[in-house]
Amino acid sequence: MVITGVVSSIIYHNNDNNFYILSIETDDREVTLKGTFNQIDLELCYEFHVVAKNHPVYGEQYEVEAYKLVMPTNSEKMEK
Repeated sequence: MVITGVVSSIIYHNNDNNFYILSIETDDREVTLKGTFNQIDLELCYEFHVVAKNHPVYGEQYEVEAYKLVMPTNSEKMEK
């Protein structure tokens, strides 16, 4: 499954192993992703390849297997 969206917040980050829990805004909803990342920046758009997981306490989450930065495609998005 692929989810594309903007990183709206970093919920958790472990500096020792670069494990993150992220909040991502897609076109129609906000989702929680978890995984290990070399670099993640707030307010940038990424394409995440994920596997759906249901956490017993925190509910629906997605585990990231791969990701890449998505560059803006028009001048309006570049201004933001």
